[in-house]
Amino acid sequence: MLAKNKMNRFLSIFFPILLSNTIFILSSVIDTAFISHYSHVHLTALSVALSVYMIVFVVGYGLLQGLFQILAEENGRGLTQQIKNRVVGQAVLIVLVFGLFAVILINNAGFLFAFFEASEMVQVLANNCLMIFSLDLLIRLFIRILTIQVQILDRPVVVTYIGCIFLVVKIPLSYGLINGLNIFELPPLGVYGAVLSTLIGDSIMLILLYGYMRRKAVFNFDLKAISLNLELLFRLLRIGIPTAMMIVIDVIAFMAISILALPLGTVAIASHQVIASICSMLYILPAAFSITFSIMLSEKIGANQKQIALLWSKKAFQLIFILAVILCTLLFIFRDQLIALFTQEQAVIQITTSLFILGILFHLADAMLGIFATVLRCWGITIVPSFIYCGSLLLFGLCGGQLLAYWGMSWGVFSIAPLGIYGFWFALVSSYSLAVILCFLCFKYRGFVWIR
Repeated sequence: MLAKNKMNRFLSIFFPILLSNTIFILSSVIDTAFISHYSHVHLTALSVALSVYMIVFVVGYGLLQGLFQILAEENGRGLTQQIKNRVVGQAVLIVLVFGLFAVILINNAGFLFAFFEASEMVQVLANNCLMIFSLDLLIRLFIRILTIQVQILDRPVVVTYIGCIFLVVKIPLSYGLINGLNIFELPPLGVYGAVLSTLIGDSIMLILLYGYMRRKAVFNFDLKAISLNLELLFRLLRIGIPTAMMIVIDVIAFMAISILALPLGTVAIASHQVIASICSMLYILPAAFSITFSIMLSEKIGANQKQIALLWSKKAFQLIFILAVILCTLLFIFRDQLIALFTQEQAVIQITTSLFILGILFHLADAMLGIFATVLRCWGITIVPSFIYCGSLLLFGLCGGQLLAYWGMSWGVFSIAPLGIYGFWFALVSSYSLAVILCFLCFKYRGFVWIR
């Protein structure tokens, strides 16, 4: 009976989080699809504006990871209203301070477009999009604060329901604003329509979440709790800053590869993008598992049930590995059909097919690294794993990839010719695998002071 209750709780968290993550990704895919049929200039503007916005957004997203974990731990200890208000109050302070700097940064990022010699039209469109995105950033961060509370203290499926409403509003609104609404005599807005539909959809989502939480006593919040508490703020940032570093480095690394691979030609870059997109889609499943597990593990650690938490940690490693192997096997079997969904160009298909095995190995390492980072974070180990991840990805992933792609390597009688785009992916697999091994050692020797 106890095992059944644990499984029911796991599934009640896992599937709503999985669907919520899927909805978030679908919203971006929908905009890209609609804009691609409208204008390639507007699509370019959306792409460059999103690149700047996402880097800033994931920093804020990472900073709020501390709220997620501490709230789960305190819930395991027997969360009181006073403690909950204090924790949430510090998260609100983080969003307010970070949001101020983020809005200024986003609205002054236009020089990047000129530096990379974007056309004048793209610069104008992208800068105006960033103005709208700066408002949406604040809304999304406050949505994150509310969804964390609902997922941990209430029913995670509520967030999924509201996310579905967001998608139902987003799809027709995006299409109508991009292409124009004759019935209302509204002219086509192009990329502005896509960004405005996101802003409107997120605003509706924030209102619905707030309205739902107003009806629940557990979510009552005293505005006086928004006051500086250095000890609690340090706890939040000790988790949030390393997490933000890891996410940002990950985003920047894949963007950097697209830029560094430019001399290899458009076919190589297109193939890289197809594999990267497939790996991103794949990661939704282990990411949802990691988030679900982090809630349950943090509650056990907070309740001081360390032996059970340790057992669960080891089980999580095994389950993620098995899940990743099954996914990789299925993808390898149906690789031709999957690649066909992304491209019909034979040259791109040929390189993508040969890159596929590296993409599968990357997903396996990526899934394991994700669960190791999650488990270590739950056990209070955040700084060392972040340096491991950032160091291995920057040194072995990017620098190693550049070396293997353009110059190759030579040690006496052993030599490797320049590998082109394969060099970048071989370096990525190697760097992530190295990070997995080092994070495993961190977990094994987690009792050492220097690791903690």
